[in-house]
Amino acid sequence: MNGLHHPLFWAFRKWKYQETVARDKLKDITKSELIEKIIADEMAIGSAQSRVSRMDEAIEHLSIQRDSLL
Repeated sequence: MNGLHHPLFWAFRKWKYQETVARDKLKDITKSELIEKIIADEMAIGSAQSRVSRMDEAIEHLSIQRDSLL
């Protein structure tokens, strides 16, 4: 059986070369660009956590109001 026709061929190929692809992507990025991207990602994570916290508080507030109306 030809390997190209095996159902898992592309999954294996992706797994085998994923580190090489990631390394090639990093070759074009300078250290300062990478630091800026990490900082932006960290800020986005913090922002998302803050939004989730605010939503949780709003839901709790709505639950308290709903319970008081019943």
